[in-house]
Amino acid sequence: MAGGYNAASRNPSCRDAATPVRNGRAVASLPPGPTMTDTFSSADPAARRRRIAEGFELLNQGRVAEAVQLADTLCLEQPHDPEVHYLASEARRAADDAEGALRGIEAALAMRGEDPVLLLKRAEALLMVRRRADAKLTATRAVQLAPADGETLRLAGRVRLTANRLADE
Repeated sequence: MAGGYNAASRNPSCRDAATPVRNGRAVASLPPGPTMTDTFSSADPAARRRRIAEGFELLNQGRVAEAVQLADTLCLEQPHDPEVHYLASEARRAADDAEGALRGIEAALAMRGEDPVLLLKRAEALLMVRRRADAKLTATRAVQLAPADGETLRLAGRVRLTANRLADE
């Protein structure tokens, strides 16, 4: 694993896993979204959130293989939960599984709809698989959705810069 997982990081890159940043602060998981649904009505939402938090804590501790295993289990148990797929994406990113990270974030986006944080994570995953043009378009869309958010603008700029550097290689 290059770098390491750091939940407090405000500088996510396409090689290091990082939690999303909202209003200048790292957040451990995604806030509830307007399209988020939990199809498992019998599931305890508090228990689900604890298990997701446990996955992020495993990443913070550098226990990436365990985080991947937990995320995979949660994806099987709750396949319609975008937060679970977001955790899976972050765990795969930390394990240097670029394709898995992209699959996870795309699954979360498919369930959640357009969200600037998820779009920027998708852009980073696209950079990991060397899809520079798609990464730039995705970052542009995130900026369109949150044009006044400084952190979104900064991270989108970072995606564009990284995409341009990859083009020069």
